Amino acid sequence: MATGGKSGRKVLITGGTSGLGLELARKLLAAGYEVWVTGRTLKYSDRGGEGFHFLKTDFADLRNVSCVLSEVLETGLRFDVVISNAGVLGPPSFIETRDGFEYTFQVNYLAHLLVSELVAYYADERTNILFISVTSPVYKLVNPVFRMPEKSKYRSFRTYSESKYYLLLVTSSVCSDYPEKKLSGFSFDPGIFNSGIYRTQAKWFHGLYRFASPILRDPGKVATRLMGILFNDKILDGAIYKNVNSYSLLTSNNRRAEEVFLSESKKSIRPYLPPSKL
Repeated sequence: MATGGKSGRKVLITGGTSGLGLELARKLLAAGYEVWVTGRTLKYSDRGGEGFHFLKTDFADLRNVSCVLSEVLETGLRFDVVISNAGVLGPPSFIETRDGFEYTFQVNYLAHLLVSELVAYYADERTNILFISVTSPVYKLVNPVFRMPEKSKYRSFRTYSESKYYLLLVTSSVCSDYPEKKLSGFSFDPGIFNSGIYRTQAKWFHGLYRFASPILRDPGKVATRLMGILFNDKILDGAIYKNVNSYSLLTSNNRRAEEVFLSESKKSIRPYLPPSKL
């Protein structure tokens, strides 16, 4: 489904205060969209002017995410596009959020499942909503176990890779929950590019990343690539795109385990959904 650059369309970008998310916000504003971004902080210099809205949220706090999004959606605001972009690299050691989940798992996956469920829940049956999940090429490197990370078995890179795999499941899961609504979506593999995703890493990693950043792909160019997919008329629902002419499909070797995992994930976010959804 192409969304085009029509004035008045509304887009929500998670993690839209820096890197790829901020570049997407700027380009979508220029294309006539009204843009809402989530993030923990926003520099004054990054404020986009008219049509740009900042939602102060912390994805490590699901109650905060639910309160902020519900307050906005209860005003009658409806998004045409939701881009799940926020993410962090797995910290060196296991960190548990106040909600009781491993930090990377919650920020990269569970919070996005909650956001998507909230947007879909409040949507009316006349509005088309396009969900886009920004994954990472590392999702290809794991055979997911379809379990929430455990402290005794924690591995930083594996946890990050699995969280980016699980994010690919969000759109199909939400669409299946609301078959009566006009929901669709695809995922985007941006490749390796310059971003602030390393914030949970040790100081030496920050220095190494900054040293390497000049040779990494510019996030503005990655944003342009996603814009090309977004505005295309022939996008395949559920596909994982690298660019408008290159995509793949996610295949599962254990569909039953995947279904049980999604069911458990939805139970985990249930306390943060509207009462009528429970």
